[in-house]
Amino acid sequence: MLLYCNCCLQPPVMRRPPTVVCYICGREFGTKSIGIHEPQCLKKWHNENDMLPKHLRRPEPKKPEVRSLGGKLQTKQKELRGCKLEKNRFKES
Repeated sequence: MLLYCNCCLQPPVMRRPPTVVCYICGREFGTKSIGIHEPQCLKKWHNENDMLPKHLRRPEPKKPEVRSLGGKLQTKQKELRGCKLEKNRFKES
């Protein structure tokens, strides 16, 4: 059963929890589990890399620099409008 906002009869926007992409394997993880995953993934990467012949080994992947999303976040907030009575946020169509 879908619940609708009473004032504008639009279905609520279902938001996914925020995720982060692992710089080693490229998989998505929750913001709380990425700190547990990265050291384990790097250890696995080292184990697999060490088994390769020397001419095929790669340098250790470096963690990318994290930058502020200030401009992008402000742009996304402008795309949303507030529901007058419910104070929920919905994407404009």
